[in-house]
Amino acid sequence: MRACRLGKDSRGAALDGATSRRLRRVTLAVTAWLRQRPSGSWLLVCGLYALMSMVYWGLPILGHWTTRTVGSGTDPLNIFVWSMAWWPYALTHGVNPLLLKNVFVPLVTNAGWRTVIPLLSVALAPVTLTAGPVAAYNVAMLAAPALTATTTYLLMTEWVSQRWVALWAGYMVGFSSYEVSQTLAHLNLTFTALVPLAVWLGVRLYRLSDGAAPWRYIAALAAVLAGQFLISTEILLTLTLFGFGGLFLAWLVLPLQRGRLGRVMGWVLAAYGVFAAALSPWLWMMAQHIPFQRVGSAYAVNSTNLLNLVVPTPVTIGGQWFGTVSGYFAGGSRVEASGYMGIPLVALMAWASSRWRRAASVRVVGYLGLVAFGLSLGPTLHVGGWTGPALPWRVVSRLPVFDVISTSRFMLYVSLAGAGLVGWAVSQMDRSRRRPGVVMVLAAVALIPNLSRPGWWGSASVPRLITSPTLLRRYVAPGEAVMVLPYLFAGPSTYWQAASGFRLTLADGYLYSGTSMPFNLMQLPYLLASRSIPPGQTASRQFDTLLQMSHVGVVLVQQPAGRSESRMLRHAGLQAEGIVGGVGIWRVPSRVRGHLPSPTGVFRLAVSAIEAAQVRDVSRIVTAMDRSVAAGHPVARLTLARLEHQGFLPTGEGHGAYGPWQQTVWATLMRAEARHFVIVVHSFTPAAFGHLVRHVGPGLIAYQFMPSPRLAPSQPTGMTLASGVLTFNAGLPPP
Repeated sequence: MRACRLGKDSRGAALDGATSRRLRRVTLAVTAWLRQRPSGSWLLVCGLYALMSMVYWGLPILGHWTTRTVGSGTDPLNIFVWSMAWWPYALTHGVNPLLLKNVFVPLVTNAGWRTVIPLLSVALAPVTLTAGPVAAYNVAMLAAPALTATTTYLLMTEWVSQRWVALWAGYMVGFSSYEVSQTLAHLNLTFTALVPLAVWLGVRLYRLSDGAAPWRYIAALAAVLAGQFLISTEILLTLTLFGFGGLFLAWLVLPLQRGRLGRVMGWVLAAYGVFAAALSPWLWMMAQHIPFQRVGSAYAVNSTNLLNLVVPTPVTIGGQWFGTVSGYFAGGSRVEASGYMGIPLVALMAWASSRWRRAASVRVVGYLGLVAFGLSLGPTLHVGGWTGPALPWRVVSRLPVFDVISTSRFMLYVSLAGAGLVGWAVSQMDRSRRRPGVVMVLAAVALIPNLSRPGWWGSASVPRLITSPTLLRRYVAPGEAVMVLPYLFAGPSTYWQAASGFRLTLADGYLYSGTSMPFNLMQLPYLLASRSIPPGQTASRQFDTLLQMSHVGVVLVQQPAGRSESRMLRHAGLQAEGIVGGVGIWRVPSRVRGHLPSPTGVFRLAVSAIEAAQVRDVSRIVTAMDRSVAAGHPVARLTLARLEHQGFLPTGEGHGAYGPWQQTVWATLMRAEARHFVIVVHSFTPAAFGHLVRHVGPGLIAYQFMPSPRLAPSQPTGMTLASGVLTFNAGLPPP
């Protein structure tokens, strides 16, 4: 028995030894292959990063690829899922994908100025056509941080010799606070894999010896620039800004290398020329439809708070304990508050900059990271809830194009510079010296996302009315203009359009038109978006104007409907057809519907209707004030709500109470001195303000109109919006 056991054990040991030798040979072969081809190791590294991304965000959507989304809110569905569906649909139906004629009808929206991710949509078209646009969006969102980390790893192999250091640097960029925060909503800003790749090509160009132009690398860089343009024009703009900024810094720091840097600058400019030539038809079409609205003031708040550098938001692990402080970051936006790097990483960067401060690489990368961080602070310094002095970006933010940049997004380049700085410093250390491995691990741990926070995943459910072609055709005729409530950003209009197979023709949408919108004269669209619609006649009159501009036949209301929406729809005379397939249907009466006007006719209709409503409503307020004063009521105590209560304003016209002043849709009534009152009008055209001054009555003693400049030649005449101030003598009797 013992002999048998020995024989069995011996045979088993022999088998184990053979297996062990085979595994050892395979391991040595893979190791030798990786050493011989360091750039090829990114395939294995990409799988590791993809596994991390899947663990972080992919597990909750397994089995729910078409009903859940990575990220939540309206951006993923209304922009990116719609874009995933739009390009395959347009290309297979012979529709020009750049000219959107199915949103904001009858205007034409230029998709070149919108966030429509054509490269990702076309690349993932097979997924869209087989599993749907939601699944394609989820694949792209999960791949984004992994690919960014992989290309960062590839870049770091040019700087460091240790693969584990490059692997760490890739994680610190691909899963940085910037990437993790943008994963909540913005696919175009999360998919930044081409940024490290562009830097890698720049490094390769620098290392080339003197000689003929390396057209292979120039063509590759042009392709990368074109790809980034087709994903995010904002990232391309910031890449250009910091790319040429880095070359300029290197030219200042490295005087002996200025000849080589000059050649690199020329080659990079050649790549931009090839990129511009290849996409010239696209760029020319964009130039024909330049949007004139400047909205930079809305982006100024999206800047890095100085405390955010070391204080995490609830998006990052441990950030839930600092909610009181992080509430000040980027106006409370968890998506844009992406300045967190953590104390360990900041300490490593300070150590690397101090220890190797004389090294040229450290000075160039360190200066670039410092400049990027300084610009990310925005036009004004913010430290917690304290607002400090103006910063250099205030000057830059007044320039066209730059006014729409959220500077907090510059932290992508700060993370890239920080990872490169620390990685290079660690790789320069002698093996006999103790390396900061523990601190590097802590720096990586500090960036782990806080997956217990709500908002990482969203629902992609669609009402049955939208997904059923037969049911939808019964209530919405082909080509009939449809308005969806809630309006604009708060509603699901463009997602419903994609889910319906583009059977819906929208009178609104999430994608702003590339030309000026006439209803920008009105505040009602934004009240519709927030579901805070004032009662009374003013809202219904403006709503009629909105319906007439686009010849709307049906209004679809997302359920549950708001009370203010239903009240306004009834007040406007729309006919309720009930809730069908999970959607409220309201039919527009024929008195509102007329001949579908041309875009020029839309502007004329909107301007004339809105100007008449403005003059009528403000004149009513002035008359009510005069009558109230004549009845013995003191001016200092009057408000719009009080005028309504006294019977001098129709019910609903006194909507809105905000401290010392009250406003309607058109005007703000300011409480002033005992015998004077001031009315501030907003969103007025010069013609409407002049008409108001001529017909408002004899009590007007002073007025001032503050026009805004025309922002583009394409802006229609008469569409210059501005505010005006009118001062009235309350002592005169009413006319």
